Amino acid sequence: FVKSSIYSDRGVAKWRLKQTKEAVDDFNQSIQISPENASVYNNRGNTLLAIGQTREAIKDFDRAILLTPGYAVAYHNRAGAYMRLGQTSEAIRDYTKAVELMPSSAAPLSGRGRAFLAQQRPYAAIRDFSRALSSDARFSIAYRSRAEAKLELERPDEAVEDLSRAIAFEPGNAELFVLRGRAYLAAKNA
Repeated sequence: FVKSSIYSDRGVAKWRLKQTKEAVDDFNQSIQISPENASVYNNRGNTLLAIGQTREAIKDFDRAILLTPGYAVAYHNRAGAYMRLGQTSEAIRDYTKAVELMPSSAAPLSGRGRAFLAQQRPYAAIRDFSRALSSDARFSIAYRSRAEAKLELERPDEAVEDLSRAIAFEPGNAELFVLRGRAYLAAKNA
């Protein structure tokens, strides 16, 4: 088991260094030694997702969930993979399971909100983004996403407010300023 952990830890380090092929090799070695370790499948799934092998990543998240049915992060990660494939219903199902398992975590709520937004359900999206922000008031992605939903509902003044909050947490993110500029234009505030 110790050798398996060493390969797994080294795989995570290589993934963080963007050495994805080497990371996958290390995760493969870890799985060969200890094939029942759900976190290794989850980590390899994240690496595969990062290099565009989405369907293979889903298989790893499936395996992680099979081994550990309460593995909330694996549900969250698989939902993100489904989003990449445009399978929003499957993503919502997995984000919902992750929310059930981690009710105070902002990430799965925000992810499910993005899926609702992709399904053109802005009210459901706003509800989830607001819940995410109740869990973590500094979660700038949720402010940005809620602003996008409010723009869809033609509520540009509220979108400007959310984008201003996101900018307060990410002042170096130029994209947020561009989005806020568009919201100001939508609010007829040139």
